[in-house]
Amino acid sequence: SYFNGGDVGIGTTSPDAPLTVHSSSDPEIRFGYSSTQDHRLRWDSSKLFLDADPEDSNGNSALGLSVDGLNALYIDALLNVGIGTTSPSYKLTVNDSTANGRGIQVVQSATSGTNYGIQGGAYGSGATKNIGLSITAEGATTNDAAHFMGGNVGIGTSSPSELLHIYHATTNTLAYLQSGDATTILAMADNGGSVRLQTVSGDFRFKIGGNASTAGSNTTEAMRITSGARVGIGLVSPATKLHVKSGTENVVARFESTDTAATIELKDTTGTVSIESRNDFRFSNSSGEKMRIDSSGNVGIGTT
Repeated sequence: SYFNGGDVGIGTTSPDAPLTVHSSSDPEIRFGYSSTQDHRLRWDSSKLFLDADPEDSNGNSALGLSVDGLNALYIDALLNVGIGTTSPSYKLTVNDSTANGRGIQVVQSATSGTNYGIQGGAYGSGATKNIGLSITAEGATTNDAAHFMGGNVGIGTSSPSELLHIYHATTNTLAYLQSGDATTILAMADNGGSVRLQTVSGDFRFKIGGNASTAGSNTTEAMRITSGARVGIGLVSPATKLHVKSGTENVVARFESTDTAATIELKDTTGTVSIESRNDFRFSNSSGEKMRIDSSGNVGIGTT
């Protein structure tokens, strides 16, 4: 040891701090109850280590850092890391009770290449299940599990072309929406109105004319496909495969083509009949035209 004007040197005669330790091999400082029950600060090939119970005498040691009397960082015997907590349950547990605070904030701001704010994954080969990301928000008046702002979201793709882009090479069911009761609603809105696609106990309902920029509030049902595969337009209980109700509007349906003819076909197991319009009315079956009402109102049966 060497004392120089109040500075202490160990392994050196020129201490340049209140305590200076030099050694030709990797130096270390130990403190504790005994040589087998202590902690150490050591230098190892240009690396600095702080070892808690290096001989594992206690079996349940931990390493902590405190700031202003508050626990800032804590590493337990299972090598779990806690920030703001001395009881970390996972490899990293962050606890913050600051109002409007952020448990973790990551900023990546390189001016070239590709920036990844957070990148991770679950890659356990042979595991029962791998979950890449699990987020929960609960306990407040309003709970938002995630906010994605300022970019496209890709699921199954690293090059999303839209705000939400879902891709899978072989799976055909790309999304599954489920509620815990008998109704599931998918709402869409813009600054001019809103609509809803709604399932109720197996029925599929189409609702339109809702308030702008809402989740389809004040929509009116326009069409329904029942669980019995009946389609109702303008009513909620279709009596046939296709049932259209127009209310006070007398023109219930229009069938229009872009050339000189428009045809409606009716088919059963015995054959096909058709009703055709060419600025007249023509009635045919599988063997040909049987009757015509021309544009002047004349009726021809067996003649055109």
